[in-house]
Amino acid sequence: LRVVYSARYSAGGPAWLDAECGLRMNATGTRLARPALRRKPTWELGASQPVPAAIDVHGRRALQLSPKNLDHFVGYEHEASQRIAHE
Repeated sequence: LRVVYSARYSAGGPAWLDAECGLRMNATGTRLARPALRRKPTWELGASQPVPAAIDVHGRRALQLSPKNLDHFVGYEHEASQRIAHE
């Protein structure tokens, strides 16, 4: 499973700025509840290259995600990707 991160739903800043601009996550922080309502003037979309969503930790696979900037999993639309990350 590979993931693409972007600033598509954020204000383009650190978490405090994104929250101040209206971005909201669900109670557990695993799913975007509302995208930012406004963006900082220097906001640019930008997107990462696809990166692995799982890493090896002490010989076991572990999911490592940043849900605030999760754009999509490769092969899935944004909403389906959000559901996968939340579950």
